[in-house]
Amino acid sequence: MASPSPLFRFLPPLTRTLSLAGLIASFGIAPALAQQENSETFRTAALQALGGDATGLAFSGAGWDACLGQAWSVDEGWARWELTDYQRVINYQDGNSRHTTQRRAGLNPDHIGGCGAQPNASPSPQQGFINGSSAWLDQLNIWLTPHGFVHLMAEGQPVITGEQGGWRVELPLERGGIDYRLIGQFNADHQLQNVTTWVDDSVFGDMEVQAEYGPYRDFGALSFPASLTVNQGGSATLHLDITAVAPSDETLEAPPPRGGGGGGGAAPAGPAYSEIGPGIFAIAGAYQSVAVEFADHVVVIDGLQSDARAAQIIAAVNEAIPNKPIRYVVSTHSHFDHASGLRQFAALGATVLTHDMNVAFFQQALSTPRTLRVNPTEPDTVPVKVQGVGEHLVLSDDAGQTVELYPLGVSQHAADMLIAYLPGINTVVEADVLQPWISPAFGGTNGPHPFLIYLAAALERLGLDYQHFVPVHVPPNPPLMERAELQAVLSGQ
Repeated sequence: MASPSPLFRFLPPLTRTLSLAGLIASFGIAPALAQQENSETFRTAALQALGGDATGLAFSGAGWDACLGQAWSVDEGWARWELTDYQRVINYQDGNSRHTTQRRAGLNPDHIGGCGAQPNASPSPQQGFINGSSAWLDQLNIWLTPHGFVHLMAEGQPVITGEQGGWRVELPLERGGIDYRLIGQFNADHQLQNVTTWVDDSVFGDMEVQAEYGPYRDFGALSFPASLTVNQGGSATLHLDITAVAPSDETLEAPPPRGGGGGGGAAPAGPAYSEIGPGIFAIAGAYQSVAVEFADHVVVIDGLQSDARAAQIIAAVNEAIPNKPIRYVVSTHSHFDHASGLRQFAALGATVLTHDMNVAFFQQALSTPRTLRVNPTEPDTVPVKVQGVGEHLVLSDDAGQTVELYPLGVSQHAADMLIAYLPGINTVVEADVLQPWISPAFGGTNGPHPFLIYLAAALERLGLDYQHFVPVHVPPNPPLMERAELQAVLSGQ
């Protein structure tokens, strides 16, 4: 145990029993000038401010959450989903958490964004379970509660200093071979006001995560914030207005695993790529990509599902089109399941082509250092070149190879949709808009899905002579779909 500070050592015995906040108030000492050297004493005071050392909590409320990296527009923040009947139970001793809620997509029906959000969605039940084997970003749902952060302090070696009329607690913490840093700000009454930390993200690099707490109120014997907001990458991903809080001693059991699951970017069982036109290759995978060979370089179009998938695409390009650099990589829209892995392409010297509205966003995000990784896929910092696509961008060479990029116009799914048109083979490369047709889970039983109507109208407006699609989301018979199939759906055949 650290020895008492000089101030504490020379106080009378009775005074030593007062709380540190009381001493500060009594002697007129500004917290910014004081030091709290004993972290256990500080933890005790912080737990007392919360109403005691609860080893578990159950709380409920309502609000909204949002899908990280799935904005309708990067200027609006992440697209929000309504939460009602939100219930969370946390066991701090075991590091487990369970939540249930009713969740409804599209708080703004015209700007519903990604994460599978569909027009005119109804509420549906959602549940989740977190334990020590969950990703650290998920575990933060436990430790970014006020009780959670104070419990976590017992595990590390926090550095506690008086600051700005309260206290700053910097907590170093190791998880999975990665050294993290959490910074909590407490007021003079030892109430936690916010916590900031950083985690790895394929687009943002060292991405800031911050929890902010509304005014504390009494819930029986416990004191807890009336609201909780979590921000990731500069925009909110969760906001809850808390209606009830109670101690819990429930032992949480993980639910049985569910079968199935979406594509994780695993390498395909068959050939890694196929030539669909002269020098044009469809790269197979859970998310298809297209590589186009030019006289002295290569253009890669989407398929950027993850870091692992980006590495697969680069390897396939190097095999299909050897000895030519990837000069451009096209992100069809800003959703992170179509923009992850961009740093690997940037490290190769490729320029990112994206909608005009995304240029500043990608330039800043991809330039942020990325240090919180065990197995890096590219250097911590890479040179970033981003070029916007306005009304039309044509890439061509003297041999006649051409890629044309067009904005599709604003849709419910995203404001920044691009397509690539390959005139040499009369083919459109698109992402997400055909997905509801490909997957029956997206409905569309009452006539053509709105996304399909939007796509057909946009292509008609552009006047493109197309006969085929390469959907980034894998069609029933990859890699291509036919225009006639879309026309049949639109006509009700």
